[in-house]
Amino acid sequence: MQRKKAQKLTWTQAWRRTNKKGKTDMNSRKTKKRATKVFKGIAGMSIDDLKQRKNQTADFRKAARTTSVLAIKERAKKTKDTKKKTAKSAFKGKKVQAPVGYTKVTKARRGIATRR
Repeated sequence: MQRKKAQKLTWTQAWRRTNKKGKTDMNSRKTKKRATKVFKGIAGMSIDDLKQRKNQTADFRKAARTTSVLAIKERAKKTKDTKKKTAKSAFKGKKVQAPVGYTKVTKARRGIATRR
């Protein structure tokens, strides 16, 4: 009734609540939960596969890489050879004709045409 804020009057319950008086269990601190790392599998690989990869030596990985590169090169070479053979057999004995209305222009003539 005195038009004074109840939190400022030390004898009120409101003041005791704001200044944390009367509670005895406040001495013990709350324990914080620590963040832990969660290991998950990547798309196409499980956690066990990832652990195996991690435990592999660098030499082992390098050897695996070189063998895979050699295999890829072999496959590319085979496909290239087969393409060459099929291309040679397709054009064997055939004359390549120029398209209709096509006239070959030499470099000298091209230069003259662009200067005009």
